[in-house]
Formats: sequence, structure tokens, C-alpha cells
Amino acid sequence: MLPKRLVNRPDWPVDGMEVKWVEDLTKLSDIGYCDVILVADEFLTAWDRSKWSNSAVVVVCEKEEHLKEIYPQAVTLGVHTIINWPLGKQELGKVITQAYQNLLAGKKTQASEEGDGKVVMVTSFSNGSGKSIISYNLGLQLGKYVPDGGVCLVDLNSPLGRGKVMLNVDTTYSWATIRPLLADGNLEESKLMSVLTVSPYKFPFLAGPESYTSNEKINKKEFENLGKCCRRIFKITVFDSFTISERGDLDYFKYADLVIVVVSMESGSVFNTIKGMEMLRERTDLQEKVVVVANRVDEKHGRGVEVLGNRFGELLGKLVEDSDAMREYADQGKLFTDKNLMVTAQIGEMAEKVLKKLF
Repeated sequence: MLPKRLVNRPDWPVDGMEVKWVEDLTKLSDIGYCDVILVADEFLTAWDRSKWSNSAVVVVCEKEEHLKEIYPQAVTLGVHTIINWPLGKQELGKVITQAYQNLLAGKKTQASEEGDGKVVMVTSFSNGSGKSIISYNLGLQLGKYVPDGGVCLVDLNSPLGRGKVMLNVDTTYSWATIRPLLADGNLEESKLMSVLTVSPYKFPFLAGPESYTSNEKINKKEFENLGKCCRRIFKITVFDSFTISERGDLDYFKYADLVIVVVSMESGSVFNTIKGMEMLRERTDLQEKVVVVANRVDEKHGRGVEVLGNRFGELLGKLVEDSDAMREYADQGKLFTDKNLMVTAQIGEMAEKVLKKLF
């Protein structure tokens, strides 16, 4: 097995990569994300590789005669490299680097190296419109059409960590992790390209700022770099965006392929949306990208969509609150995975329309 002097080396990671040696499978879940995992060949029969499909894997084989025996199983598990130990420090470094490059190369094929992946931004002109609930569930529905982690959700709107509740995950990438990577415009070598490939969830997820101050808010250059990286890796990226509060916010949306404006069918939200859409009409670069979704529609109680239809024409979709279960799901931050909920079908139909507009 790997000697302690290498296992406990203080200079891991190598070349900026996070590399971990797995000595005990029971502690694998404590590792979290890392770029490269070194694992002993004896673990192949017990390891659920699917949970770590977004890390490069190097299998360490101590006995040369075992190589042919373990190779078929390693290939089935999607292992990147098998090495015969012992191996010199320099050679090991080359193997790790190559495994990492192979991982990135495979992930880039989900969209294209030309960056033709699509970006959808979900926003509103009023807080509390339900755009986060729609963003998360829309991402889930789009993921059914684009498998293998091809849909990414980026949350720029939930400082309270809604993703930890809705996606049922213990950890996400914090703003402190992501932000230092956003200034790097070199997409070929950017560490951000590696982070964005991580998908231990139903679809990849990145968390945004933990608070909203002038220093925390993502600037336009950071947003542009993030969008470029997403286009290179993912077929579709859904941004749960911030509420539009001033004209300058519109500059962010020029980087999107589709802008979904969510309006809650309450008087204040409708008024703000109509006023905001008039501001959007002044931007010729945004007019063709913008669609409207009505939320909390209730025709019986005077919250219909006629006023929006008169102003904006056909809506991309409307969500009708006709179920106590729907309100319960939203209050608890749960994803709409119950097929019996009408809202699940409504967002499913919305996802189909989004796909038609994007492709």
C-alpha cells in the first residue's frame, strides 16, 4: 500500500488539484469533493463509483499479476488510470495530472468546447415572487431531458442556503470557494472548470453569496466568466438570479439566452413587473430574450393573468396554487417531485417550452 510518507504528504494537493488517498471506505463520504481520488484495487468490489462520478480515479495496484484481473472491473467503474505500485514521485505526479485532464476532457463534451451551452436566468421585479422555487424545480425538470449532469443550477439569490434544503445536501460550494475563481478568464486552465464539473446531486449546484452587500454581489466580469465556463461544460445552466432593482442590473442579463421574469399575481408584484418590463423594452438587446411566468394564479379570487396577457401577450407558463401540498412543499423548500401535484406537471410543461426556445 502507499507508504505513509506519501499518504500524509503536506504538499498535497499537486499543482493546485485536490488529491486524496482513500485508506478506509467507511470514511470516503467525509472527503467531500476532490479532483483526484487514489484508491486501492481491493476496494473496487465494494465501492459505489456512481457517487463519485465527478472525480478522477486512480487505482493503485500493488501486484503486477493482478492488473489483468482488475482491469475489466475498473473500466466498468469508469476508472481513469490504473498504476502498478511502487511508482516514483515524479511519475505519480504525471499520472495524477493526466487523470485530472481526462476528467475535464470528458466533462467538456456535455456542451462543447466552443461554448454553445445555454444560459437561462430566472428573475423578478419583486422579492418573494417565487423565482427560487421555480428555478430549482425548472432545473430538476430540464435535467430529465439532459441527462448525466448536463444541467447546472447556480443560486445567486439564496443567502440562507436554500440549496441545502431543496437538494438535500449537507454542503455546497460557498461563495468564498467560488469567488476567487471567477476572476480567472483562462478557461482552458481555470480551476473553476474543475469545480463546475462536480455533481454528487441530481444536478450540479453552486451556491452564491451568503449576504448581500456591495462587496458581496457578483460583478459583471465575474458573472461573464462564470457564464462562459458554464457554457463550456453544461448543456443548460439555470441561474436563480437576484431581483432587478435598478437599470444597471439589466446588464447582467445580456449574457443569457433566455430571461424568465416571474410575477406573483398580487397587486404589488404585478405593478412592479409592468413598470419593470417597460424598462426592459428600452433595451433592444434583451427584448427577444424575455418571457414572463405567472405564479400564484387564482382566477376565483381575482388573481388571474388577463392583465399580464394584455400587456405582454402569451405567457411562458402559469402556476396555479390549487393544492395545500404545493404550499407545504414551497414553505419547506422541497423540490416538486410528487407526480400527483399539478405544479409538477405545470413546471414540466414550462421546461418543454424552455427547451424549444433554447434549441
